[in-house]
Amino acid sequence: MTVEEYLAFDAQSPERYEYEYGELVAMAGGTLAHAERCARFIRVFGAMLPEHCRIFTSDLKVAVDPKGVYYYPDVTVVCGTPELYQGKKDLLTNPTLIVEVLSPSTEVRDRMLKFRRYGQLPSLQHYLLALPESAEGDGQGLVQHFVRQEGGWTARFLDLDSSLELQGVSIPLRQLYPDVART
Repeated sequence: MTVEEYLAFDAQSPERYEYEYGELVAMAGGTLAHAERCARFIRVFGAMLPEHCRIFTSDLKVAVDPKGVYYYPDVTVVCGTPELYQGKKDLLTNPTLIVEVLSPSTEVRDRMLKFRRYGQLPSLQHYLLALPESAEGDGQGLVQHFVRQEGGWTARFLDLDSSLELQGVSIPLRQLYPDVART
């Protein structure tokens, strides 16, 4: 399938598909925990990030490589003016931050393939991999935060006592995971 065929198909399809160099990748169905965590990130980011940052749901595609890679991140943030690919209203080219909420069926793809591809976007400064909930209930390693530095990407795991530093704002992880109890 060509890019043009994909874009036409995706605009008409009731289901969403990502696109990787000619191949369609069906989007996995979400769970209650996954949907709730995405909503929590959107709510907290909307309340805490500066006004020049705009937060988008998974309804917005990102043109990772206009010649062949289009993804639907769980949460996308643009700090500045959103840039759209060829004037299409649903195809962003300049994300500042992307959040992928992990699930067993997508974790390897989100950690490896998508991170490598997203990392090629010059605008991207932060990539977050978030657990929908704490598997052990201990609040450890809930979010892996990748930050673009001058020499490449650095990563660290955040727990309930950590804060996420974005756009000059410190967001306590407790606000993103208020439902996770410390043991």
